[in-house]
Amino acid sequence: MLSRKLGFKTFEGFHGMEAERVCDILSTIGYASIEWDMSFFDPRKTTRDQRKRLREVPDSLGMDVSDVCVQHDYVTLSEDERRDRIEHTIECIRAAAEAGIPAINVYTGPRFWIPGNPRLHYDIPEGKAWDLVFDAYSRMLPVAEKHGVTLLVECCFGMVCRNYYTMKYLIDHFNSDYLRINADPSHDYLARSDIPWVIRQWGKKIGHAHLKDAVGVPGFPGDTFTYPLPGDGRIDWKTFFSAFDDIGYTGAFTVEFEAMSYYESILKEDPVKAAQISYERIGRLLESET
Repeated sequence: MLSRKLGFKTFEGFHGMEAERVCDILSTIGYASIEWDMSFFDPRKTTRDQRKRLREVPDSLGMDVSDVCVQHDYVTLSEDERRDRIEHTIECIRAAAEAGIPAINVYTGPRFWIPGNPRLHYDIPEGKAWDLVFDAYSRMLPVAEKHGVTLLVECCFGMVCRNYYTMKYLIDHFNSDYLRINADPSHDYLARSDIPWVIRQWGKKIGHAHLKDAVGVPGFPGDTFTYPLPGDGRIDWKTFFSAFDDIGYTGAFTVEFEAMSYYESILKEDPVKAAQISYERIGRLLESET
């Protein structure tokens, strides 16, 4: 058992499994927390009882549920699409509260590498993009506050919130206890941020943390950069964990597995092996702290 609360985020390899099976796999490996993705949680595709099981099953195994990964883009050239994404997020907030899940992970957008999404600066001015983001959060945040569900915002390359400074603009604008940070070092690395400094600046504003390595430069996934197994990229994990100790963080560190080439070619698309090797890798990295 690792000394820190280590979690795992479900991904495509687990889709189609029952919640009981997923949690049994992760708990047996040693994980103490789980982050569900939308395949398990989407209120438009699942029942109320199915979503309640996403909290009840981990509870029965002594596991925490950190959040649900929603991650819609709110910067789009289609107003109908944008409004639907906002409404879908609001549905997720209400469903999370009903299921007893404390938070959802959200983006600002746009993910320009997805067909149909605009490119910031090229297809949409940054000022207009900020207007869309502020409008989206002004609609979603009051619902989150009413239901006691935290919005965990994650910065990402190419988006309106893409580094510490752009994220701070959003956080300061709303100044809400229910708008906090999902810290992901892979995105901070691609932004060439001083990751330990960023963690210390956010302090108690960090509500959750992803564990994902990175190597390369911003551009296109799989072309100019990639997300390798933890320890194979450029993240300095010793200073990363040390910074979290400095701010007194006690939440989950959730593995976000995106080493997809390795998953396909070496692990032969076995999600259990992906979860196992990630756990072992993080264990080695934590050993190196001392």
